[in-house]
Amino acid sequence: MQITCFSGFKKEYNSTKVPTSGTTHTVTLKEPTSVLNPVFLLAGNNTSYNYVQWGSRYYYVDDIVIVHNGLVELHCSSDPLATFRSEILASSQLVSRNANTYQPYLADGAYPTLNEAVMDKSAISTWSTSINTTGYYVVGIVNPDSETGVTYYAFNPASYQTFLSYMFSDVWLDPNADISLDIQKQLVNPFQYVVSVMWFPFDLSSTGTGHNVSFGFWTPTPIQTANVITDASRVIVMEATDTLPRHPQATSHGIAMNGSPYSRFAVDCYCFGHIPIDPLPFVANNAIGFRIEIDLFTGQAILTITNNSGCIVNRLSAQFGVPIQLSQIQQNVVQTSSNFAGALGAYVGGVVTGNVVGGVLGTANGIINGIESLMPQVQQNGAIGSKIAFTQTPLITAQFYKLPALAPQRVGRPLMEQKTLSSLTGFTMCQTVDVELDASPAEKERIESVMKSGFYIE
Repeated sequence: MQITCFSGFKKEYNSTKVPTSGTTHTVTLKEPTSVLNPVFLLAGNNTSYNYVQWGSRYYYVDDIVIVHNGLVELHCSSDPLATFRSEILASSQLVSRNANTYQPYLADGAYPTLNEAVMDKSAISTWSTSINTTGYYVVGIVNPDSETGVTYYAFNPASYQTFLSYMFSDVWLDPNADISLDIQKQLVNPFQYVVSVMWFPFDLSSTGTGHNVSFGFWTPTPIQTANVITDASRVIVMEATDTLPRHPQATSHGIAMNGSPYSRFAVDCYCFGHIPIDPLPFVANNAIGFRIEIDLFTGQAILTITNNSGCIVNRLSAQFGVPIQLSQIQQNVVQTSSNFAGALGAYVGGVVTGNVVGGVLGTANGIINGIESLMPQVQQNGAIGSKIAFTQTPLITAQFYKLPALAPQRVGRPLMEQKTLSSLTGFTMCQTVDVELDASPAEKERIESVMKSGFYIE
């Protein structure tokens, strides 16, 4: 019987590699012998052989026993990956990892993340509508000039101060009335017609033409504004586009590094605060879009964040307009008689046309003295807001977590595709194994185990 012996042949234990040339010897089988673990009697004293081919089977030389001078025993064990190499490489398997073919969008969990984060930030500085820290005041006033009963006026800071001075002046009072001006100030309250006051960081001078301000039943006042805001002009839109930073290892480790868990993104944007951004929609393309729609009537705003395909990745709302606190006199009249209660009923709803002050004075004199003794009650219209959010430029912030240097020839890279194994090279790991072999159960088990745990196609 003949075998081919090889000296100095090197291969991984889990490799399909086979030798190309060797020395043929006529041998005697030690009887009885196993096909999987044969022992060959070989003439000569060569003890350098480490690999054997017997027919179509390949064997590792596990041990060499010198029987006597001129005769040695080669104790061998089967190498099923080499023996059934053709059948294995011809099979189609679901390959989870390979050294040289990989899916760049798959995150690789074979490597631990280093305890090191790379930080990055960039400003979102170009918006379709610019922020103006001087801003405008939008005031909603009850009057008949609007279909809804409330007209919204835009004041620049100077005209807003003029408006406040006018509201706090004595023009609303009748110096010829039988009641003192101090008491009239408690009864006549123009601020009750002010629905809201909000400051916005925009220049609203070009959104309309100047109008005189009306209050309730009064004729238009001498106060003029830059414009009246209508339903058609009540929404201000701010848009911007930018790009998210890329992971510093995306080129070497695969584009999946731009996704979770290796990349984290957030946007700090005006009143919307710190907004985490899911990196998944931006793995392939890092273009990001922002659209803010602000309602000048309510101060509410909606921020929509999109990727390069226009898909919405986040949408949230916040109070964009800064509420301005106004102090006003609140009537707090003690009802000491039914007559006063009846007279006061004509006054409910605010100041009306006619001699309202005189109508109140038509009650008992003691009631008026009682009113004079009352302290004005201060109430808030809205809440104190902060402009600080608009002094900060919106930012994109990023945190990148790095991996060690890759070793694809030892552990491969993610693939997860059905592949014919002959099209691959290097380290390979199969998710499942389905190959027909004319092999013993022990060899089949060995082949399946090695293919699932990782082997080398050579």
